[in-house]
Amino acid sequence: MERTSVNKRPPDAMPRPDDMGMRAMILKAAALSKLELSGAEWEQAKRDLQNMLECSDKLQELDTEGIEPAYHAVPMGNVLREDKVANGDGREQLLRNAPQSRDNLFVVPETF
Repeated sequence: MERTSVNKRPPDAMPRPDDMGMRAMILKAAALSKLELSGAEWEQAKRDLQNMLECSDKLQELDTEGIEPAYHAVPMGNVLREDKVANGDGREQLLRNAPQSRDNLFVVPETF
């Protein structure tokens, strides 16, 4: 696989948006976020977006031949267990500590 320099975009990289494309992307993100951006904030958003795209370009340069895709940072196994009671029903003991109880439930003050 041919390596590309940091300053050269890989041939299969997505085309970089022009100023109008960047403006459209920032407008959409701002609208979805319900943000109103000032002039300085627009410029900062544009710089941030350009930096993100440059990082994406650098990632495109990596040689990933023979590397399996990783779906998690650490290996995942079955973390589920059988759902069964392990320590019994301590309802009576819990209700003994309640200031008030009725029908095996806690009685609490009304909230509204």
